[in-house]
Formats: sequence, C-alpha cells, structure tokens
Amino acid sequence: MLTGATHCPYIRPYGAKQNKTMKIIITSLFILLLTPLAAQMEVNNGSWFNKRDRVQGNGDLVTQSRNLDGFTGVSACCSFRVELTESGSFDVRVEAESNLQDFIETKVINGTLHIKFSDDANFKSTEDIRVFVSLPRLESIDASSSSRVIGKTPFSGEDLSLDVSSSALIDLQFTGKRVDLDASSSGQIMVKGSASRVTADASSASSIDAGGLEADDAVANVSSAASVAVHARNTLRADASSAGVVRYSGNPSDVVSDTSSAGRVRSAHEQ
Repeated sequence: MLTGATHCPYIRPYGAKQNKTMKIIITSLFILLLTPLAAQMEVNNGSWFNKRDRVQGNGDLVTQSRNLDGFTGVSACCSFRVELTESGSFDVRVEAESNLQDFIETKVINGTLHIKFSDDANFKSTEDIRVFVSLPRLESIDASSSSRVIGKTPFSGEDLSLDVSSSALIDLQFTGKRVDLDASSSGQIMVKGSASRVTADASSASSIDAGGLEADDAVANVSSAASVAVHARNTLRADASSAGVVRYSGNPSDVVSDTSSAGRVRSAHEQ
C-alpha cells in the first residue's frame, strides 16, 4: 500500500537547539504533506511503480453486502476503517467506489473475518473505504497497517483479545471476564468497560489506554517508549523498561512493580 511519500535530505547536526528545531520543521512538513491524502488510498500489489494499469476510483460510492457469517473474530489491515456492532445476526457491508469493490476481499477463515485487498489490487481511491460488520459475539480483533477498528456499540462476552500493530487503532467498549491487550509498532488500543482480569503488553512506541476498563486484577508489561494505562481494584503486576510507562488507577491494594532502563510505574494521580 502506498499512501504518499516524502524524502528529507540528510542534515548534519550542528547543535542541540538547531537540531531540535529542524526536527520540528520536518515533522510539521510531513504532517502537512499527508493531510490532503486522508481520504485517498493508493494500492499496488504488483510492481510498486507500474501506474499504467492502475484503476482510478470513479467517485461512485456504493455499499455492497457480503454474504458471510460464523465468525467471532475480525482481522483488518491496510488503512480500512471497520465499524463493529453487536447484533443478533451477522452482516458484512463494504462501502467503496463501485469500480473498486472487486479489489476488497472479505473471507471467513477459522472463525475470523479477514478484510484485506486482493493480490492483484492496483488502484487509487478518491473516497474512504469503510467496512460495516455486525456479529452476535466478539472474541478477537487483529488490526495492522494503519487500519481503524471502531466499536459502534458496547460488546459483552467471556474473553476478548485485542492485537494491534503498525500504526493501527482499536477503540472498543467491552464487558466480560478476561481481556488480553497487545500493542506494538506505534499501534494504539483504547478500551473501556469492565473485566475480572486484564493483561496489557505494549512495545515500540505503542499505547494502550485501558484506564476506563475497570478490572479486579491487572498485569501490565511495557517497553521501548510504549505506554499503558490500566485500572485495577485489587492487584497490579507491572513491568516497565526502556522508557516505557505504566500508569494505574483504581487504588489497588496489592502492587508489585519492576522497572529498568528509565521505565516507570506510577499512579495516575502522580504528576
């Protein structure tokens, strides 16, 4: 997937103040360059530089129903926006430009709905691609490669596993017994609700905000400039290393923490 690129020349450091200023300028320019492309997407699963056969989105936004059922998990990648609804029945609908629908694959494999582009995808869209999913029970979400998976209604069940990576995002409300959260490579998880136990693992500048997920017991592991926020009423086990940060609320009575290499574990009330 190609969503835009910018090339910055090598700049030799010549002082802390100047270097910091230059980093701010480069970051600002990068954001400005990407902003106009927010509603556009370029995908080429063949040669990255072959534009001859690229299909241009025709601007005719349509919603296509996909006849799929029997899944409890959702896996999404590649900048899709997926909206989830808890419902008594299954429903999968894809909103995209009419001449791009065939490039969007939705398949159920081993109980998981996989949402991805076809192997021959070669197009440039002019509108966002969204997938609307309804299902009776949700047990897992796997989001990667800048995808966005949003819960439009609260979900309830036994156990839930959320896995996010590569700048993807999951935002969900859930009530159940056990919640397992895993974030890496700038991925982001935001989850609210309640659970008996929550486990959160974050690394590589990712973040997990489970401060609104009220749990009896919590386990948090964080490293490599990642951050985790949890809410625990009874026990907390936390490990933070390599500039990772764990923040906790809920006033747990039993807290055991281990920190190394500038890692931090602190109450959410601490400054």
